[in-house]
Amino acid sequence: MGRFVGVGLIGHGFMGRAHSLAWRNITLFTDSPLTPVLKAVAGRSEDALRGFAAKFGFERYYTDYRLMIKDPGIDIIDNVTPNYMHAEPTIEAMEAGKHVIVEKPMAMNSREAYEMVKVAERTGVINMVAHNYRFVPAIVLARQLIGSGSLGRIYHFRALYLQQSLANPEAPMTWRLRREYAGYGTIADLGSHVIDLARYLIGEVVSVNGTLYTFNRFRVNQATGVREEVNVDEGFTAMLRFENGAVGLIEASKLATGHYNSLIIEVNGSEGSIRFDLERINELEVHLAKDGEL
Repeated sequence: MGRFVGVGLIGHGFMGRAHSLAWRNITLFTDSPLTPVLKAVAGRSEDALRGFAAKFGFERYYTDYRLMIKDPGIDIIDNVTPNYMHAEPTIEAMEAGKHVIVEKPMAMNSREAYEMVKVAERTGVINMVAHNYRFVPAIVLARQLIGSGSLGRIYHFRALYLQQSLANPEAPMTWRLRREYAGYGTIADLGSHVIDLARYLIGEVVSVNGTLYTFNRFRVNQATGVREEVNVDEGFTAMLRFENGAVGLIEASKLATGHYNSLIIEVNGSEGSIRFDLERINELEVHLAKDGEL
């Protein structure tokens, strides 16, 4: 068992539950030199916080995240709030000397993201974005194969991330469909994963040509019964050129009926290809010329 680190969680919705389970179990699945301790959770509803803290094993709770940031027993702040609350608490936490994990997308826009980067550099703390697919063993292996030159010169990167959550025009309005809360739509929610994996596996992107689209311009707010405007994208398609000369094609959509959480990645090189399907998460297809596959 390694050194103990205190964790403070901001937010206790779906992602709060997912992250809490991960913190509790990380030492069972990895040889981490650090042992997380669930010190505190912050949110707005005291009743909800009390139950959440008891269920997941947090020692205490706060109804003001700023007070939790000042807690001397906390080393890491885990920010799983909606997109519009990513920048301010994260910056405040870094200013207080706390390391931060913030849910993707990192911020509402590039201005906020750049400010977060500058604060991290100035304070010397870590500001990590929760791009969890980087840590899938098959993706780690894919990066190793590409980095070792096993695929030769990289020609193509293709990634397709599809869900059906908005395919029904009667699907209700949510905060993710409002620019003032989400910043962007599917390109931020699903596309951020695809873009991160493109950079992680292939390298930096030097040019982009793409389109955003929204087919269902209005959806019903279930709380009020009022039809409200959808002012973010439901999907996007883009062509990329990488710094190393490779080309890419990426797409993400929440209008894909029949797809619950389908992320498919393929990389083609002069000496081989690899293919990954999130719905077969423990597998990586590898085709190498030296093995007679090409």
